[in-house]
Amino acid sequence: MAWTHWGLRTALHAAEGGTGNAAPLGEPDSTWVATVPWPVLTHRLAQLASLAAPGLRCALTEQAAPRVRDLARGFARAVRRGDWLQAAGAGRWLAALGGGPASLGLAQGLEFVESFGGSGEARVRLHVQAARLLREARLR
Repeated sequence: MAWTHWGLRTALHAAEGGTGNAAPLGEPDSTWVATVPWPVLTHRLAQLASLAAPGLRCALTEQAAPRVRDLARGFARAVRRGDWLQAAGAGRWLAALGGGPASLGLAQGLEFVESFGGSGEARVRLHVQAARLLREARLR
């Protein structure tokens, strides 16, 4: 919850041009990212997928970067389980952090997630589209 609040305040502050009442707060604790097991990491980062955005650099992204392989494992597990929202959120983080191992096939995985989970869930479509845009930006 603390990271979501921080992200919303930071986005609002940026939207106001750095003025206004929404001054960013100090970043919440992110040390948990380095220590939790990969299923927990995937679950929590998927809940914070809106923070996987271009230009948003914070301790959370720095802590998550070395755990891309664990996140890729969580993405594959979420797809196998049919947890489309978690897969889409993990895919968005993978796209923001560099895509994970080539053997993952993130682009095809995102298509699969969207085709099976995107019809009934707007958040799945949103995260898949954001992941595509993040991938395209990294490829340029």
